[in-house]
Amino acid sequence: MHSRETKEKISIALRGNKNGRGNQSIKGRHLSTETKRKISLAHIGRKHPWNNRNFQDGELNPMFGKRGNLSPNWKGGRPHCKKCNKELKNRKSKLCFPCYKKEAIGELSANWKGGIAPVNYKIRQSLEYQIWRKEVYAKDKYKCRLCNKKKQLVAHHIKLFSEFPELRFSVDNGITLCRSHHAKIHKSIKSEIRS
Repeated sequence: MHSRETKEKISIALRGNKNGRGNQSIKGRHLSTETKRKISLAHIGRKHPWNNRNFQDGELNPMFGKRGNLSPNWKGGRPHCKKCNKELKNRKSKLCFPCYKKEAIGELSANWKGGIAPVNYKIRQSLEYQIWRKEVYAKDKYKCRLCNKKKQLVAHHIKLFSEFPELRFSVDNGITLCRSHHAKIHKSIKSEIRS
């Protein structure tokens, strides 16, 4: 531990300095005219690159190296769309969004498999199927038949959709279930088919 005198000496030495280095820092202190003159003489002949604002694009800059197209790291700026020559934001892109959208629809899409959308998918997206679903919900008063839940409802085919195509849009073949009961029913149907 320090004695009282030592503590006072340390306190005096650190007074007025926030970073704890004694009186070494001159930040915020008023300098005498003589000190200012000495500092000025010490700086004569020194070159400060940050004061020189004449650096052109690509010219050698001592602080930042070469800039622009003369830099060894120059990659040609931002890329442009191959179709409309519009400047792109993403360096990895080859087409702008409108051009990509035109090119990637239907047969031009990378994921095109010859127009083989499953029949099931087409039927389930049809207007007739949506009307059937709403009628089934209305018949059961928008509640699960097993637990009376009103959320996460599914229209379920009593006789399977795949095995009875003639009953796909029959309202009497539909029942309203919540998702959890619908999953349980299909799980039990799969286990019956396997055994």
